[in-house]
Amino acid sequence: LYNILRELKGDEDFPEEEEPSFPLDKVKFVNNDDIMKAALERDQACFHTILSYQTLKAFVCRDMESALKFTDLYFEHFMTEALRMRYTSIYHEFYEALITFYFMRQTGEERYWVRGESALHNIREWSVHSDWNFKNKLLLLEAEMHNTQKDF
Repeated sequence: LYNILRELKGDEDFPEEEEPSFPLDKVKFVNNDDIMKAALERDQACFHTILSYQTLKAFVCRDMESALKFTDLYFEHFMTEALRMRYTSIYHEFYEALITFYFMRQTGEERYWVRGESALHNIREWSVHSDWNFKNKLLLLEAEMHNTQKDF
């Protein structure tokens, strides 16, 4: 979040000698070339990092079209049974649910509902193991689900 806010505010308030706190601070992903290059070269760590950063940035900045694009890429490349339950998967599941419930409300397309429910199901399962880590996320996602269903 610091990196996103810093990018929005600009660097003029920061001394030139200050090292970026995260290497992606100065990197701009204007198009899909960098993302697809990492995917095609099977540089999974780079691909995963780019998608994580871009998903969070798009969501925080309410650029929901881009957030969906990055979530779709993550879903396509990382949501397999062999790769489930990485530490960062928790956050991707969380954003997956938020973003797809949003698009379900906007478009009414059932595929978004299915993906949102699946992500909510995973968070629900994980919350059994650590209520402290997941309860807040679970409650927010359940509220989003009820909002999507117009169940107020």
